[in-house]
Amino acid sequence: METLDLSLLLLILGPAAFLAGFLLHKVRSFWLLKQAKIRAGEILQRAREEIDGEQIQGEIERFSESLVRHRELLEKQIASRKKQVNHLETRLESMGERLTGRKKLMDKQQSSVDQMEEQMARLDEQLKDRQRQIVEGLQKKSGEERQAVLQRLKNDLVTNSEMRIMKHCKSHQKFIKNHAGRLARRFHGRIISRCDIPTPADVSSAALKFPDQDAYDRLQDFYEKHGERLIETIDSSIRFEPDKQLAVIENMEPVQKEIAYRTMNNIVQQKKFNFDLVQSGVKKYRSRVRQDQFDAARQALRSCRVSKVPDEIVELLGILQFRTSYGQPQIIHSMEVSRLSSLIAAEIGADADLARRAGLLHDIGKAVDRQRESGHAEISGEIAEEFGESETVINALKSHHGDHEPSAVESIIVATADAISGSRPGARKENVTNYSERIANLRKLASNRPGVRKVYAMSAGRELRIWVDYRKISDADLAGLAREIAHDIEENLTYSGEIKVNAIREMKIIKTAHISR
Repeated sequence: METLDLSLLLLILGPAAFLAGFLLHKVRSFWLLKQAKIRAGEILQRAREEIDGEQIQGEIERFSESLVRHRELLEKQIASRKKQVNHLETRLESMGERLTGRKKLMDKQQSSVDQMEEQMARLDEQLKDRQRQIVEGLQKKSGEERQAVLQRLKNDLVTNSEMRIMKHCKSHQKFIKNHAGRLARRFHGRIISRCDIPTPADVSSAALKFPDQDAYDRLQDFYEKHGERLIETIDSSIRFEPDKQLAVIENMEPVQKEIAYRTMNNIVQQKKFNFDLVQSGVKKYRSRVRQDQFDAARQALRSCRVSKVPDEIVELLGILQFRTSYGQPQIIHSMEVSRLSSLIAAEIGADADLARRAGLLHDIGKAVDRQRESGHAEISGEIAEEFGESETVINALKSHHGDHEPSAVESIIVATADAISGSRPGARKENVTNYSERIANLRKLASNRPGVRKVYAMSAGRELRIWVDYRKISDADLAGLAREIAHDIEENLTYSGEIKVNAIREMKIIKTAHISR
């Protein structure tokens, strides 16, 4: 029984002891873990403090290095500024010395000026005394003697003034003669390079275009049968050249000629030769040509920056779209003259707006010159005067071909621009027949002179080169011959621009040297 109680007691106390031991071990382990965490925190805190100290020390060292670099840089800048200040002080001292020297010189010059003023004052007094004596002497003489003396003095003054003026004129003429050519070439090149008026590749022609030989033959038959009625309908005649298969519309009025050309060219392309188509074509193309006329005029006004132009002048300007000279449309020529006039006026300080306006309107007389007897320049001036243009513009229009004397520099500018536009290379062209006739007439005019051996037309008729017989014409006669031929060309031939006459007298003497034996 006792043994059973002991066993039962052991059975109960064993688990309790085991549980107590386990709890005690757990408490001890928790305490040790807590102590370990505390120690770890302390170690981590010490490590952090050590690390923070090292970073701060590194930053302090870097900041110290930066301060040292900035200090060195500032010291260099301060040294440079000191050097500049020393240099400026040296310059100021030098300038002060120069100013002192100049002040002394000015004081010396001022004293010299004061002395001169005193001398002039004394001379002025002497002159007044002398004038007083002369006046008193004249007053003592009779009235006629006094008038004669005054007249003689006046004549002497006028003669001296004229001599001084002539001297200045000769000096200016000599300068112009020596430098005008070079300045004009430079000026001309600068102006031409800035003039950008386009030249159209297609220029309206009066020659009809035929698709084939049949169309040409049918038109010729139609014209032979109904010529009078067709002429009355299109208000133009047709000239046929069978050997060239050519049919040309002929009419002195450019607008009506353009209407007839478009009408007949339309029926030729369609090969429909009847009067209904002709009449409807005339009606249709009359309105189109009129519209093209005003469009061209307005485009020219916008391009040349010309405003406030009456409608009547706008209409005349548009007619120039269908008027050509040596293949160049007159409205393109007028725009080019306007542009050139504006550039020249701006270069020399003249009124560019007036020059531009006069340049655009300078040939409006060509729109109606078939209806009046006077030249187109005179007609242009009359039209401008009729519609209230300024006196400068009117004179520029009338004088651009030398029919009137120019009264303003703008008039000379317009005439110059007109000559440049008409004579520059590529501006105008002519057909082969007209060119051949012009060259032949030019050579014939010079060949008829006695003593002329050979004549050549150079540069498309711009230069006439003449060789003379040295036995018949002397060097002294050569200049007179060239002048007379140039005068004959001006009087008898029609041309644009200018023609240079180059007369050459050449004598060749040839001797042969033989080998002596």
